[in-house]
Amino acid sequence: MRIRRSWLLLIGIAATYAVAGSANGFRAARARNVLPTRAAEWIWSGDARRERGPSAFWAARDFTLDAVPASAVLQVQADPEYVLWLNGRRIGAGRFAEGAPLDGYEVAPLLEVGTNRLLAELRSDHGTGGFLLSLTEGSLGRQLLVSDPSWTILRRDDPNLLRGFRPLEGGAPAYSWSFPPIGRWGAPRLGAVRPIRFERGTPVPSTSRSGIPAREVRFAWGREGTVGRLALEVVPQEAVQIAVLRVQSEGERPDARSCAAISVILMPNQREWLDPQVRRIQAAEIVGTMRVEAARVLPPDGPEEGIAEPAVPSRGLLGLPVPPLRTPVEDEVGRQLERLPHL
Repeated sequence: MRIRRSWLLLIGIAATYAVAGSANGFRAARARNVLPTRAAEWIWSGDARRERGPSAFWAARDFTLDAVPASAVLQVQADPEYVLWLNGRRIGAGRFAEGAPLDGYEVAPLLEVGTNRLLAELRSDHGTGGFLLSLTEGSLGRQLLVSDPSWTILRRDDPNLLRGFRPLEGGAPAYSWSFPPIGRWGAPRLGAVRPIRFERGTPVPSTSRSGIPAREVRFAWGREGTVGRLALEVVPQEAVQIAVLRVQSEGERPDARSCAAISVILMPNQREWLDPQVRRIQAAEIVGTMRVEAARVLPPDGPEEGIAEPAVPSRGLLGLPVPPLRTPVEDEVGRQLERLPHL
């Protein structure tokens, strides 16, 4: 009797996988026809999805164009955060906010006939996350590029990657979580499209520095402060680096009550960290073994970029929430097994 019940259980699980596979195929077909990102999939590093510690890596893709369209709109979202580069130029950065629309960029001025390269620096203080991207002619035209398993994951930084001098070799294929909607990400919504700004203003270096290197270092920008993205120049290491950043926008000195911890995560050999959000910055403290050589604030990419709200402490390794990530098959199998009677 036990053998028979075991066989019935195995048959039930196999049938569940078949149903889930069919459901996933239906979801893919529906996504291509209904969702604004169509064939784009939520992807991540196959290794990092099993990790629970901090991770940072490149998701990279070369693609070819026979002609440059008059308009090319890139829509992107990443959880927890991303910095995006196209043909050696930074075009945007951002952090995930539940319910927020995709970040949109008009990138036609940066495209070239022949080979183009997109690089996304992705970070997570708890290992898991997701990245979704769609590049189309105009707002809703033909898709030129989407996030899918053909992307390459590279776990070590190299300046030649951005310049296009190094081929995308030695990495691993991206892992696909599947098509939207999945996990906590819901159905993607198109966001406002920002133009590429070639003149971004002059970075503002810190006016003072104090503290002990590789323990706690404080940079300041005077009583008035400045607005923009914080950029840190760091001594590269051969392992993932992580530190805690406290940003002071006003008052005497940052503490646990006035500002929450922000994770600073760098992949091996990385020399610079860029805050994905625009902030009002009066001073910044970096706590940890990371050796920070200098700090400066990059002006916002445009007037449409708003200042980030003060961070709110939340659950997670360094104040960042952990998203519930499971594949559709795992979700469906779990639901089916819960319905089975106890043997």
